[in-house]
Amino acid sequence: MFRFFKHKQPEAPAAAPQPAPQPSQPQEQWELVENYLTVDPHDEPLAAVIAAAVTAPAAPDSELHLRRLAVQNPEAQRVAVIAASVAAATSGKQFVVKSIRRKVSGTDATQV
Repeated sequence: MFRFFKHKQPEAPAAAPQPAPQPSQPQEQWELVENYLTVDPHDEPLAAVIAAAVTAPAAPDSELHLRRLAVQNPEAQRVAVIAASVAAATSGKQFVVKSIRRKVSGTDATQV
């Protein structure tokens, strides 16, 4: 009836269910496709001239030294347009592609 002086016996912890063993499959690896590619400013003179022209009105008495120049990745741009177009055609909504990943197979990983 009253259990003032009796201690509770600790309950045995419930055993967590073990996940079923999965068959051994090779792990897929994915690499990020960059939206912009870094290039040498000397290799892209047109982009360097455009960057200089854009910044010239802000500081006419200064010199411009490009340390880093990036151009759009044509592969990422093409994939984003195709994916957004297909998705919009099937659902009628607008989509934004935030990241693009490329599957890396065993033979491709050694070449990259």
